Amino acid sequence: MTSDRHPLHSRFDLASSASAVRWGRKHASEVLAEWGVEESVTHDALLIVSELLSNAVQHAVKPMESVGGQRVAVACGLRLWLTDRGLTVSVYDADRRPPVLRSPSIEAERGRGLHLVDALSEAWGYTHPSPTSGKLVWARLPLPAHVAGDVQQSVDAAGQPTDARGAVVMSA
Repeated sequence: MTSDRHPLHSRFDLASSASAVRWGRKHASEVLAEWGVEESVTHDALLIVSELLSNAVQHAVKPMESVGGQRVAVACGLRLWLTDRGLTVSVYDADRRPPVLRSPSIEAERGRGLHLVDALSEAWGYTHPSPTSGKLVWARLPLPAHVAGDVQQSVDAAGQPTDARGAVVMSA
């Protein structure tokens, strides 16, 4: 994809509640289907969405809790980017603590999610968007060569993302 073309992008904000995982998966499934992302990549992306949103909800501060000295309503956000480099899934939450890849005991019922993210993605990490905000955890999945080529062709002459029919796609 050349620098004058725009990648496909979707943003979906959610409340930090147990239903965030279900709604985030539903949104990602619909968006990735619209973008024509290959089924195997979609499957891995949905698993990553589930794990990252589960962590965001589990570790989120309570609604209207003090974050950085301010009282804020807590939410988490799901972002999807499709470029010629791959599909990036990211989840924002208000907790500044970094994600930690741990080795849980064999009896542990939790603690394996980031191992799945690590195994399914070509790269993953986190960042703090600002000195007082939470964190953004991201994972990038590679695309098969023919899919990456399709992404390059799915932008109209004005640089707007288009679907398989050539219609301009509005980001969610």
